[in-house]
Amino acid sequence: MLAIGVLPAAVGAVLLGIGAANDTGWLAITGGIVTGLGMVFYDVTRHSTIDKGMYGRLDRLDGNK
Repeated sequence: MLAIGVLPAAVGAVLLGIGAANDTGWLAITGGIVTGLGMVFYDVTRHSTIDKGMYGRLDRLDGNK
């Protein structure tokens, strides 16, 4: 599940590298933006999966009272 969040960041990093090596400004900027958005998407995905498991355990504990 978390690999889905890493893929956009990896693609963006590759685009950033290609754009910087070829001195293509628009490709480097686009790669940087995609990398940043991929990192944010990864963090949101990771955070939601951790919270989902945590709240499931808390609900089970509250159900025993």
